[in-house]
Amino acid sequence: MSGELTPKQRSLIRHLLQAPTVSEAAQLAGISEATAFRWIKRDEFRQAYQDAGRRIFDRAISQLQASITKVRSILLAIAEDGDVSATARIAACSKLIESALRGTELQDIEARLEALEEACGLAQ
Repeated sequence: MSGELTPKQRSLIRHLLQAPTVSEAAQLAGISEATAFRWIKRDEFRQAYQDAGRRIFDRAISQLQASITKVRSILLAIAEDGDVSATARIAACSKLIESALRGTELQDIEARLEALEEACGLAQ
């Protein structure tokens, strides 16, 4: 296999991302299970499959990021609402603190990674 993926291969990738098993994905793509496994072993196919999965994951993350301000507002409202149980207020505060710490952690890791890439001449 060289160059572009065939329509059947693209179909298999689409179905692999949705079906619970390779067998079911192969059936939906109109190919044999053996052909599916043979394609999956090939670097070019595997790379295309990983890229497709990454694009789906990136879209999901973008959607979550778009809702973060609303979620933060809801958690703050719960944390500050005296009529809400103490357990709910504590849980909301805990989530806010956890999210803030995780965000800071990720920013620090990203900065360190960028510095390492630059030091190694790998900066993009």
